[in-house]
Amino acid sequence: MLLIFAMLTVVTVVFFKPSATEQHYYHLIVTAESENWRIEDYKIEIQPQTFVSGGGRIQLKSDKLVSEFFQAEFTLVSKNKQVVIWRKTMTGDMQISDVDIGRIEGPVLTEDGDYIKLDDIEHIYAQITWNNQNGDTIEERISLYEKG
Repeated sequence: MLLIFAMLTVVTVVFFKPSATEQHYYHLIVTAESENWRIEDYKIEIQPQTFVSGGGRIQLKSDKLVSEFFQAEFTLVSKNKQVVIWRKTMTGDMQISDVDIGRIEGPVLTEDGDYIKLDDIEHIYAQITWNNQNGDTIEERISLYEKG
């Protein structure tokens, strides 16, 4: 009797193993703008175990900006949680017209510990903050992806 139970267990494992999970690959190239800034060729690539984000440029839509502070922050929103995925801050007297967007690559996990999929992402946006020539702090948000 014990031998029959052991054989049934082996048969169950062999014949009822779970099916392979679906593999999804997404590659988005985004260009978006706000009143003063334009983001060109921002890339979002989602593979089963890797999330790649970045590349492209942030460009001022007017000639040049003279500022003592500039910050670009890219944020991913999933299940109402915000995660900053890239940030660049520059200080000091500078002229700004064109900024490279850095690239990040690696696994991004959901709260459940699963690798993130496009369906998990509610929103990706950039927040650009700078000081104008009067020293006032100005912020603009640029939506890069929104779940539709």
